[in-house]
Amino acid sequence: ATLQNRDSPPPPPPPPPPHHTIPKPHMKLEVPKFDGSDALGWIFKITQFFDFHQTPDHDRLTIASFYMDGPALSWFQWMTRNGLIQA
Repeated sequence: ATLQNRDSPPPPPPPPPPHHTIPKPHMKLEVPKFDGSDALGWIFKITQFFDFHQTPDHDRLTIASFYMDGPALSWFQWMTRNGLIQA
């Protein structure tokens, strides 16, 4: 039996532990309303928000419109009504 153990291949390594995705804790992140001022700052913040929540690209424009106010919202509504933006 000792010779047979020396000649047999070693047992395969144990399988790796299963990879589980740990869900992100639900965090309420505040996204400021966009009124038309500091466009680059707002775009950065809303992009970070979408990336954190893994928001699909096809939903981002519609969701972003909920965070528009004042002149920015008026512009978005006009663009949508005139078929220049499809949300």
